[in-house]
Amino acid sequence: MFKKILVAAAGVALSLSCIDATAGAHASARLSDLRIQLVAYGSAAPSVTFTVMDGSRAHTTTWSAAQGVATDDQRSGGVAFAAVDCASPDSAALGSFARIVGDPFAGGADALAAAFARGGAAQAEGNASLGDGNSYATFTLSPDTLMVISGVADLEAAADGTSLQDFAVASIDLELSGSHGDNAQASAAHSLALAGGLAGASDTRHARLAISFANPFDVAIDGRFFGGLDATAVSTVPEPAAAWLELTGLAAVLAGLGRRAARRRANAAQPARRA
Repeated sequence: MFKKILVAAAGVALSLSCIDATAGAHASARLSDLRIQLVAYGSAAPSVTFTVMDGSRAHTTTWSAAQGVATDDQRSGGVAFAAVDCASPDSAALGSFARIVGDPFAGGADALAAAFARGGAAQAEGNASLGDGNSYATFTLSPDTLMVISGVADLEAAADGTSLQDFAVASIDLELSGSHGDNAQASAAHSLALAGGLAGASDTRHARLAISFANPFDVAIDGRFFGGLDATAVSTVPEPAAAWLELTGLAAVLAGLGRRAARRRANAAQPARRA
């Protein structure tokens, strides 16, 4: 009887370990129809100039103990909002992507950051920075001008497995700020951040983002812009070796129960001793 239970339990434990081995997390952040629009208060033509060091950036990293891989890749566009692309697809179970395409001043642009990690101890991150890496880009806005930066945000994050340490996060941040003389202004820093949660939770978000900066003076003024997309996926599912150790421990426990039951049956079958 206990042999049958042992075999059945081993099959169940093995099937569960196989399911866990495929679990993981994924996240993505996309900003589409990204546009920069200038509105003039006066008769002069409106203009804005962004000053950056490295320009827009795409950055991807991946790491996996199970696969024995670790990658880090980065591309810089040279100017703010420049087209740039970066990818680290280590395997079908691990990878990250970052991309900026299009022109926000004419026709609109798209930006994407995505990451996925499945099975074993693994982590992936994708990052797309619109301005100047992870720092702010300085801009100069013409007199009597309003600048509006807008786009459509779509975010998704999910932790597929049952491990409480699996998680996914996706976020988009847009920020404008600046000052002139005694006048200081900071736009409402529109940001979205969500976590796929733990133990099988997931979340999605869809929203239109818009931030603005006004120069009501008759001289050009400076300000700062930051725009970034981030996606992180972390999988901490036990390695197959750990699953086999758990299975071995379960087998030992069941075998011990079987031996004790056999001894009880043998003792029950012996004739009772006389006083």
